[in-house]
Amino acid sequence: MNSENKIYESNIRKITQDKFGFKWVVTQESAVRFDGHNITRYTSTEVRPKYRLSGVDVWDAEEDTANNEMYVLSSYGSIDIFSTITGSIVRRIEKPEGQESNWFMDIILTQNHIWLNGFKGVWVFDRRHNKFILTIEKKNSTNDPVITKKIFKDYNGNVWTFDSGGSAIIYNDDLSIQNPGGQLLGDESFINNLQINDVASIGKDTVFLATSKGILACSHSNYRNIAITHNPINYKLFINAPIEAMCKAGNFLYIATNALYQISLKTNEILEYRDRYVISQSDWFSSAQTLYSDQADLLWLGGRNGLSYFNIGDKAFTSYYRDKEANLGLEHVFFVSFYDTHSYYACCQNGLYKINERSEILEIDKNVWYNYLFKTGTDTYIASELKGIKILKNDILYDIDNIYTELGPYGRCSLNSHVYLNDSIIVLGTESFNGVLIWNRKKKTVKNITNTSSLAGLSSNVVNTVSRHNDSSVIVLSDKSLAVLNVYTNNIQNYIIKQEGNKEAVGILFDILVKRKFNLIAAYGVGVIKTDQNYKILGTYSTQNGLSNNGVYKLFTVSDSIILVTTNHGINLINLNTDKISNYTSYDGLHSDIFEEACGVNMNNTILAGGVKGFTKIIPEKIKVNRTPPVLFIARILCKYPEMEQDSINVLSKKFTINNNILQTSIYFAGINWRNPERTTFAYRILEQSEAWINLNTQNFVTLIGLSPGTYHLQVKAANEDGVWSEPKELVLKFLPKWYQTWWFKLLVLLTTAGIIYAFYRYRIRQIKKQHEIRKNIATDLHDDLGSTLNSVKVFTNLAISGVKQQESLQQVKYNLTEATMSLRDMIWVLDDSLDTVDELINRLRQFAIPVAIASNIEAIIETDKEINARQLTKEEKRNLFLICKEAINNSIKYSGASRVDITITASGKKVRIVVTDNGKGFNVNEVKKGYGLKNMQYRAAQIKYLVSLNSELNKGTEIIIQPG
Repeated sequence: MNSENKIYESNIRKITQDKFGFKWVVTQESAVRFDGHNITRYTSTEVRPKYRLSGVDVWDAEEDTANNEMYVLSSYGSIDIFSTITGSIVRRIEKPEGQESNWFMDIILTQNHIWLNGFKGVWVFDRRHNKFILTIEKKNSTNDPVITKKIFKDYNGNVWTFDSGGSAIIYNDDLSIQNPGGQLLGDESFINNLQINDVASIGKDTVFLATSKGILACSHSNYRNIAITHNPINYKLFINAPIEAMCKAGNFLYIATNALYQISLKTNEILEYRDRYVISQSDWFSSAQTLYSDQADLLWLGGRNGLSYFNIGDKAFTSYYRDKEANLGLEHVFFVSFYDTHSYYACCQNGLYKINERSEILEIDKNVWYNYLFKTGTDTYIASELKGIKILKNDILYDIDNIYTELGPYGRCSLNSHVYLNDSIIVLGTESFNGVLIWNRKKKTVKNITNTSSLAGLSSNVVNTVSRHNDSSVIVLSDKSLAVLNVYTNNIQNYIIKQEGNKEAVGILFDILVKRKFNLIAAYGVGVIKTDQNYKILGTYSTQNGLSNNGVYKLFTVSDSIILVTTNHGINLINLNTDKISNYTSYDGLHSDIFEEACGVNMNNTILAGGVKGFTKIIPEKIKVNRTPPVLFIARILCKYPEMEQDSINVLSKKFTINNNILQTSIYFAGINWRNPERTTFAYRILEQSEAWINLNTQNFVTLIGLSPGTYHLQVKAANEDGVWSEPKELVLKFLPKWYQTWWFKLLVLLTTAGIIYAFYRYRIRQIKKQHEIRKNIATDLHDDLGSTLNSVKVFTNLAISGVKQQESLQQVKYNLTEATMSLRDMIWVLDDSLDTVDELINRLRQFAIPVAIASNIEAIIETDKEINARQLTKEEKRNLFLICKEAINNSIKYSGASRVDITITASGKKVRIVVTDNGKGFNVNEVKKGYGLKNMQYRAAQIKYLVSLNSELNKGTEIIIQPG
């Protein structure tokens, strides 16, 4: 393991598993938490505070299951306490001051206390009062006798400590000593330089100590009467030998010394484990410093070379490769066969060997390429190598014609298969383009069938294998063809199997199983083909429907409905009834993932299959279906924002809120399945998008990008290697909206829009009311002004007709009609939308004022600011300003006696200011009663929110000011 997302550290000191199923591995430089896929690494240099250890040289980790916490101990730092739920540091306990030279190596948790073990003694921390309260044997030097790496809590919850005098002293959680005076472990010579490395509880009353001088057994039915036994396992390699670590798993004790051993606690049988890939002693087993067994029947080894683990349960697969003592390895095992139930013959690229259950290898012939072997008699075999065939008898090789003279002419042939048709006839497949040999042992004859035989002949001299068809026939498999050969009549039927799509011939045919209703053929590169009796394809098992690899070699019958297939990537079990395919690789215990062609044999429900770097003994009935689904957690939520990354771990997480500036969200899953973590698969769905499950295969995360704001229900499930699914785990994700996506903003927009529409509606209503008011006023003016004028015209017209003051009446009629015409023009001007500007008001005032003034010999002058000419006026403004000015000008012309009238129009904010001034006789404002004309002007001004003021003095003229109110 050497990548960042794997455990690459060396010098492993502690392995444990928390209540949720996560493994914690303590190394010299770090602590690691992982689930088989996800890695969380804690170091003193980590930039994220929640993952940063307080010190280096990490020694131990101990779980407090009641509080969901993991205590991590380093020599140079505090006690770092992690939450096993979130995987982050929650608090720290500072170690005693002045202990720089005391390396702390072990931590024990009891209900009330924390026990720290170091080279100078044991320190006790009171958890209730949060302080250190006791020191047990505070040594001045680390060179004192009996240095213990471990202290121990037994079945009764009592803590075992060891002093430099060589005594075990046992405390209960009240800090009372259970064995006053202690228990001496041995005499003075034994105690000298003694080191206690590990402890294992064998039962309620027995503790084994792994020491630098062998194993000690401490039996304690009564703590006051402890029996010490030296070397309780009477095995020469353990006597006074340094024992690094030990671990109890079921009825076995595992001991790490210069190698790894398994001891049966029932029979005392001892088994040595060997690394099949390593010759030297510097392998995983000899470097182990700590051992840990879990409920998945895995034994974990931590040592100076790093971390490793393997299956110690009831094995379906036993692999063989190397004899470390003999410095031999089985390279490319082309064929393997039984010698007896406990030893085997292996035909290898580098020789012919005999190997037993203990992986002890006997060299029969070295550095010669052997490819096949089969038994012909008692302790007699035919062994085939590339250049010919030989006799193997009592593990000694002879020339073929020493026993079987009839095979002498074919001594240069190489064999790859054989079929016993009966006691006499054996059909041999050749590897050397020599077709098939039919050997009659009783008649001592050999017939060679090739493509040039006198009868029909084989379609090809290439023979990949021969297989039994029935009592009289064999099937000869070749490249792109097969033949059914009747060995008695020599009748041959050749067949070509054509692929269903392109009708091309199927390529290399390596093996065949003949069933009652169909055949199964191993076609290299295609998979396992199912054909009818005429060899027409009925279906194919390939990688598309679950096969691990299409490079298939050998087919073995396991039962009526199950076959085993060897491939270039492990083996496969195919259930012919359900079409379910199960895959197994070197992770499960195979010698490697790559097998060879002829491969091996099946005898008494035990299969031998060879390949690259050894072979595997397979007991199919021990291949058990894992019916326990993975333990599923949401392991990690990684949120990437524009300028930061948020990393959250909470195995109990059910809801998570994500900010509105999210770029990408990755959800990681932990499907804890220690039996086969590499083949744990995952599926997910988001209920708001679809109820269909999306298969992620072994990918243990899903990345979410571009989800709209809202709440989403993410459901995840995990399946083990046998397809057993866990119950779905649901995580509610709430993606916060941006401010303009929030409900309140949308409501505000809705209300604002409604307000604008309502305001526009009210505005239109006001405009309509104003227009109605204008029309009403115009109607009133028409009625009052124009109506009265026309009525006067009617009266004066009647007078003129009757002859009464005829000339004066006609003159009055003319005057009244002129007034009516002017009033009508004024009203039309007010109603014209294109004339609603200040400039048009000025023009209209000129049209009115100048002719009237000239008729009265008065000079009328209108002055304006040019910048206000284009300003818009409402109809009401236009009408009322014009009428006010008209009234003011009329008053000046009629009553002031002035010779000049000035009208000045200037800007006043966004409105206008109009001043009408004359140079007439003026009057005293306080003495003259306000007439109807002034009141009428003020009324009209109020309608448009203007004010009219009057200024006048005797002999100084009059000024009328019209300005915004």
